[in-house]
Amino acid sequence: IGVPFYMREIHGQSKIKSLVYENDGDGSDEVEDLYILLGQIQANHPEVEGVSSGAILSTYQRTRIEHVCSRLNLTSLSYMWRMSSQRSLLDFILDDGEIEAILVR
Repeated sequence: IGVPFYMREIHGQSKIKSLVYENDGDGSDEVEDLYILLGQIQANHPEVEGVSSGAILSTYQRTRIEHVCSRLNLTSLSYMWRMSSQRSLLDFILDDGEIEAILVR
């Protein structure tokens, strides 16, 4: 589709497990790997203004993405967050048979 693809190996672990994420400063939480990756993308593409995520029901995921985005002055976009018809939409997409879903943790 003509857009660059970025990835980074996760070195941290899920250390901070509370719903509200606060960086403890030692950089060992996996969220800090996301911060580093998005910072690299931002340095290479200063026109980037936001991050779209697939956080649907997980407050845990959404708040971490929002935390990283706020530190980088990016807008967090979670278009399907708490959408009332999300389950039926996901079932429809997956039942179609045309999409292979892979869970990435």
